Amino acid sequence: MAIPMKYVCAGIMFILYTVGLSANDTPVISLTKVSPEGGVTYNSVMCIAEDELGFIWFGSNDGLFRYNSIEFKRYSHFQNDTNSIPTNRINEMHKDLSGKL
Repeated sequence: MAIPMKYVCAGIMFILYTVGLSANDTPVISLTKVSPEGGVTYNSVMCIAEDELGFIWFGSNDGLFRYNSIEFKRYSHFQNDTNSIPTNRINEMHKDLSGKL
């Protein structure tokens, strides 16, 4: 089941807001609109996770995307490139026992 982009954006804003609240007593909240033009290129986000460094990761039917609160970086499968991700369809993400994504 695909998650609508408006819920993904709302989830990101909520995470950024709660992180800001826990950082200090007087939060300064800065919101940035995340749009498909500058971010996830496919409107079907299958999963979302945060890694141990605070990066937000989005798995979609069109690759893996990392958001660092400023910009997105896209990871794609490239045929015959053993360093690329194995497929562009990312359905789930998990953390290991040490908390690594």
